[in-house]
Amino acid sequence: MNILTGIKVGENVYTSTNGVNGHNGRSVNAPAPVVKADVWTRAAWAFLYLFAFTNMFSISVAQIFAGLATVAWVGKWRADGKAPSFSPLAIPLLLFMILSLLAATFSVDRFESLKDSKDLFHFAIFLVAFDFARKEIGKITSIIRILVAGGAVIAIVGIYQAIQRGVTTADRINGFNDMYMTYAGLLMLAFVGGMALVSFDFKGWKDSWLIPALGVIVCAVLLSLTRNAWIGMAAGAFVVLAMRKPVSVAIIPILAALALALAPAGVKDRFTSIFNPNDSANQERIYIWTAGVKMLTDYPALGIGQNSFPKVYPEYRNPNVKEPFISHLHNNILQIAVERGMPCLLAWLAIWGVAYYSMGMAFRKDSVRKGARATGLAVGLGGITAFLSAGMFEYNFGDAEPQMLALLLLAIGMAAAQYAPSIQIKGEVRPKIRS
Repeated sequence: MNILTGIKVGENVYTSTNGVNGHNGRSVNAPAPVVKADVWTRAAWAFLYLFAFTNMFSISVAQIFAGLATVAWVGKWRADGKAPSFSPLAIPLLLFMILSLLAATFSVDRFESLKDSKDLFHFAIFLVAFDFARKEIGKITSIIRILVAGGAVIAIVGIYQAIQRGVTTADRINGFNDMYMTYAGLLMLAFVGGMALVSFDFKGWKDSWLIPALGVIVCAVLLSLTRNAWIGMAAGAFVVLAMRKPVSVAIIPILAALALALAPAGVKDRFTSIFNPNDSANQERIYIWTAGVKMLTDYPALGIGQNSFPKVYPEYRNPNVKEPFISHLHNNILQIAVERGMPCLLAWLAIWGVAYYSMGMAFRKDSVRKGARATGLAVGLGGITAFLSAGMFEYNFGDAEPQMLALLLLAIGMAAAQYAPSIQIKGEVRPKIRS
């Protein structure tokens, strides 16, 4: 810093001989727009880091940090006078939001549906994270490490709960969350993040903590007895390992068999129930999904409206169900179609279809396949695969904490896909990868 002028070395300020800014007549001590934008950028990254960590513990605190990151994003946008970078997902996201609001407007319970539509604000997480990560791709590995660290903490808490409560479906572990499914869904995505780091950005002894972190996360997910999270975790691991080295996927069934061999009896019984068509939970799913198909037949265009399911379901409920009062259909595709209609479902599917195509093509063309960009692509592809696979047996898109975390991982993956080091954007400093 120049002691006389107070200007940092390298600052983009031009001065005339009379000590006044030669471009616009402002004092040289006046902050330049780029400095303001940098402040907003640093603030946004700090809030994104805090969001990734606190989302494991408190949805309210996480939403506050997500909101602050959005404010910082808008602040940077206004400070530098440039429009933000929008992902190719912007169009299907916007279409999904419009059709969701349309479904809420014509809902069987308009007030409840419009109130529930506040979750659409969660898409701001994707927009903010994508814009900043695309320009500073090297920082995505830091946010993933923070996420895995948070996952390890709540995993340890869950293991302690299992020791105190026992491993039983009557009182499942849930960490700091209200529901065990929320807890397992968060750990599932943290596990995929850790797998991506180990596969593509492992720093040797500095990252040695990742191995035990992944171990406690796997233990906690198993002890939660949450079958959809088991399936999602296996699917996500399959994608990440296949991206690293296809032959390495052979280790998944070996590790799964070892984990089951060492697991408590409750975990083993829960695992075998997956393949038992007479299992009461499996039969319950069939009853629920059959009712959902009938509801969709009657409400194909705009659905029944968000969060209106409990009001309509009794008319379609199978008399043999053991749980007569439920809030959703335990399946993302069917739930979205029933609540918001088939056009909205197609928009929702387009989001993931475009994401898979963009990230898949980017990885295929990437010759380096290590470091920040490859990690981001693995997190994106593995994360959404885990999320969607688990969502075949649970409505996790309606579970705020896993949904927000999935949107963050999606943003990271799409930012990595859109990062093009060989292309210089006019008027923009090319981002550097720190791997």
